[in-house]
Amino acid sequence: MLAVLLFDLEHSTAQVGPVGLNDVLSQVATRIQRQVGAMNPVGRYYDRCFVVLVETIASPAALRTLGLRIASTLRKPITVQMPHDQVIDVRLDVGVGVVHMVGHTANADAVLHEAEEMAKLARTMRSRAAIADPSTGRPVAVEDADLMTPRSNTRRTRRSGSGSGSGNAIATTARPTLKARRQAGGQMV
Repeated sequence: MLAVLLFDLEHSTAQVGPVGLNDVLSQVATRIQRQVGAMNPVGRYYDRCFVVLVETIASPAALRTLGLRIASTLRKPITVQMPHDQVIDVRLDVGVGVVHMVGHTANADAVLHEAEEMAKLARTMRSRAAIADPSTGRPVAVEDADLMTPRSNTRRTRRSGSGSGSGNAIATTARPTLKARRQAGGQMV
């Protein structure tokens, strides 16, 4: 689920008026829908919030990419046609909150609230998109989240054993995360 919050709509209303603001909101919905596809519903939850239920993307990494794409497309100017052939470009202050729902037991209200909180925090982030880091539970910019699943966070290697047994022991070693590699200055640790 994604929540898209629009901040400082009063400024946009002052630029284009209430009719122009309706055009802006319509274009926001259209841009979001283009990013998520026709199979994923987009709705306006209240005056400053759009909600996206993404049912066709199960991977947290794919949701991260989607969050970045939505934030990027909404930060581009929205052109509003005004009376007397006047054209005004409106730039929105947005935040995109991404929540990966695991299983069908998640409470919809709690997930929506979490997505909104992520969107509020995303406003302070460079990418304008936030997700809870699975390893810490803390909100982070989507590009900084460690979204590797526990299964993909380990790799299996075969090594020869000299003791009793088959001689093909399986050892599991942890791969360094993207965050760990960044902190190590790009060096493999």
